[in-house]
Amino acid sequence: MGNIGSWWLAPHEALEDEKVVWSCFANRTQSTNRAVGGVLYFTNKRILFSPHRFDYFLGGQKWATELAEVSDVGKQGKGGDNFGGGLRDRLRITLVDGRVEFFVVSKLDQVINNLREGLAKKR
Repeated sequence: MGNIGSWWLAPHEALEDEKVVWSCFANRTQSTNRAVGGVLYFTNKRILFSPHRFDYFLGGQKWATELAEVSDVGKQGKGGDNFGGGLRDRLRITLVDGRVEFFVVSKLDQVINNLREGLAKKR
């Protein structure tokens, strides 16, 4: 099936017939003290985050969720965890179980719109 990512990212094993629709550079808030650099992927089946290999080797974690598990996508205002990306507005992905993931991305409003449009097509 192959991997999603490139030589400089921690790879995700692709699911059967999974294809990347779009991607963007992102920093994932891993804790209140740490943001991890990498790439956010939107596929026809999941949303994935692959940290740079350097961050991955230093404890940066991969993240993935099925599209059906996403209940909301929006903007998280500045504040809180300054070392975890809180100095900027962030992408907020809320899952059906209540967990929330935060990502610092460029062109935040465009990324939110891309995610909402992609999720609407899958529902």
